[in-house]
Amino acid sequence: MLRLAAVGTGVSVAAWTSVISIKRSFEKDLREFYVGSTDDQIADEMQSGDLLLFSQDPTALHLPSLVACIAWRNALHSSFDHVAVVLKDDMGQSYTFERGPIGWKLTPYPTRVTYARANEVMWIPLSRQVQREKGKGISEALWKDVEIAVGSDEIDALGVQLRRRAIETAKYQQRQDYLYLWEKFREAFQCQVAQLAGDQRDDQQSESHRLTMSKVLAPLTSLWEACGIEVRGLVAAEDCGFLGVFRPEDLISKAVVERSDRCHSLGSAISLRSW
Repeated sequence: MLRLAAVGTGVSVAAWTSVISIKRSFEKDLREFYVGSTDDQIADEMQSGDLLLFSQDPTALHLPSLVACIAWRNALHSSFDHVAVVLKDDMGQSYTFERGPIGWKLTPYPTRVTYARANEVMWIPLSRQVQREKGKGISEALWKDVEIAVGSDEIDALGVQLRRRAIETAKYQQRQDYLYLWEKFREAFQCQVAQLAGDQRDDQQSESHRLTMSKVLAPLTSLWEACGIEVRGLVAAEDCGFLGVFRPEDLISKAVVERSDRCHSLGSAISLRSW
């Protein structure tokens, strides 16, 4: 029986992998990024440090990512389960930098948004004031981190135009981060256990309580902090979070229009597209 179960599982996994591979092979014929399109115009407005929230399509994911996606969404009551940060090179071309199942990856924005495999993509821009005051420093700090993570050869292969390299002698240290899916599973399990135990953490509503940054968001907000962007104020409990976890969509409630009497880190959230 165990042998039959193992064979059945193997066949199911192989069949699902084949379906995903075939589905992705047809994407090239069905989707295209057009110059002058809405996506292209939005890309022109983006700046280094902006975030993209993805509500991934589970049917377009390989089995481990599929299971992690569904488990994490259900446990945290979350719609968005993946995050990327935007970078602009010196010629104004946009790229995305994100953590995936096997490490960090840099992708041209047109390619990433065209093959997003997501039901919805939300753009969370940094505020104009932050961009005016720290924009250049943010871009330089992010490109430095990218160069260390993926290597200068990969950056050159993508045609990135940087007048001054982030670091003169880049040492390639590919972040083969196989813990990404495991961390999503673990966070989902912890939240599920808390729900079953009836732990609703009433002290969340206290002004002094701060939420824990979600494992999906934490790597990107760490990049923000390294660039000098205020993050701690975002996780103050003000009708956001779930079971003590600050989720990607909680950024949307924090993304408010700038006011003259107060400096906000984020601008207003914008929905890019749905499929």
